[in-house]
Amino acid sequence: MISDKLYSMAFKFKKKKVWNIILNVHVFAVKFSDGNTGYINITNSVNGRSCLTIYLGDKGFNCLRTITELDKILTDSFSPFKFQEALIQQECIKCLFVGKNQLTEEEQEEIKNYTASHDIRLSGKNAYPQFIKYTTNCIPVLFLTEQEQEYLCEAFSASMALADILINDMNYTLGMTQIYDDPDTVVSLKLKGGKYITEEIPVPEKISPSYPSPKATNDIAVAKLKKQKKVGIWECEIIRFPQPVQNSPEEIPNYPVVLIAIESATDYFLSISPVSHYEENPDHLIDNFIDSFLQHELCPKEIKVRDERTYAFAEDICKKLKISLSFEKELKVLEEAELTFWDRFGIPEQEKPQEDKVTPISVRQSYIISVSLGSGCYRHIQISGNSRLSDLHTSILNAFELKEEDHEHGFFMDNKIWSNENCYLANPPYPEFPSTYDYRLSQIGLSKGKQFKYLFDFRNEWKFQCKVLQVTDTDIKKTIVLKSKGDAPVSK
Repeated sequence: MISDKLYSMAFKFKKKKVWNIILNVHVFAVKFSDGNTGYINITNSVNGRSCLTIYLGDKGFNCLRTITELDKILTDSFSPFKFQEALIQQECIKCLFVGKNQLTEEEQEEIKNYTASHDIRLSGKNAYPQFIKYTTNCIPVLFLTEQEQEYLCEAFSASMALADILINDMNYTLGMTQIYDDPDTVVSLKLKGGKYITEEIPVPEKISPSYPSPKATNDIAVAKLKKQKKVGIWECEIIRFPQPVQNSPEEIPNYPVVLIAIESATDYFLSISPVSHYEENPDHLIDNFIDSFLQHELCPKEIKVRDERTYAFAEDICKKLKISLSFEKELKVLEEAELTFWDRFGIPEQEKPQEDKVTPISVRQSYIISVSLGSGCYRHIQISGNSRLSDLHTSILNAFELKEEDHEHGFFMDNKIWSNENCYLANPPYPEFPSTYDYRLSQIGLSKGKQFKYLFDFRNEWKFQCKVLQVTDTDIKKTIVLKSKGDAPVSK
């Protein structure tokens, strides 16, 4: 809940139109009452949306640096993944002035109650304050702590005081720090004796990027991978998934990382599950890397990377497996794979061609899967590893004598219905969800004992429990129902 004090300061700030005096290119500092320093940037866009942003402390200032250097990414070997990742590195608190239709119902109700009790009539375009917190690699949230609200109040107060100083001494504007100049110092305001005093303070030093160096701690899995025949030169890179995911209702939607791994001679693309909050749990990606290669009975002969983050990720596992690891500035196969990945997941399209994105490489493998619908009703199905998930969907319906009738379907590989962690949908509404038509069973990490859920008809929700009973070394051309128990259900 936003305090009356913050609403009051926001409306005073808007009435004063501080953005006409402190320009978009300016940045200044405020020494907050708790001793922390905030770096303030005030903007006003061409459509009249004004905004005050606080970047807190050294980390916040370096986030501001990242945002101001986006133009360098655009001109220096542009990658859509790098550009998008730079955009979501913000760590800040914002107050934006927006139209009423851009507020949630709760926000509208809060502002309505405040303006009614203070006899304020809002009019004009972008008249409503909205308070947002940005966290690195997550989507922004509409929740501020009491301390964060106090920071905004003090920032509003200091910015209005600075505007008065600039109005009274126009020459002082020449001393304002411009964020694009990579400044050494910045104007800072501090409240002393009821008045703001100004001084020049040094800006925080640039923080060199540091990357996780995960360890392959599963000795048994590493030993199994060592026994596999080393094949191929693999071009690898960690990228930030371009769409946010949410693993539970309580979690803030975040942008996970995924490891792109492609064999340069055959264009064989290895499917490796993405990992949320990679910086906190980098070992999870190593585990997914090992599991994926084991599932495909492969071990890289050589790995090539072109960035420090991926090198730090691969260094330990490459040493343990005695795999050659090297930097190479240009990796053409990897670049093409990433652009294809971006076309599929990064840019929503109204109409997408129905391309077969399944790898043409086949495996000599089949799975025996138990599929149950309630107690005492199940089918044991043997299906080729080269079959798509959509083929398994059709096989399940046929085994239970259900009519498809164009109903939607999905597979939830973490065994939780409607979980976003690892699911495949027939016609995904959002690009972060892979399609059942694009992945073979051999690509999704099936192993003996693996349990997952299959959902048919999202309205009536036919829920099936699946379990891999056996992985065979022989392929089959046609799906077989090996065992059937229980009467087929009546279609709803």
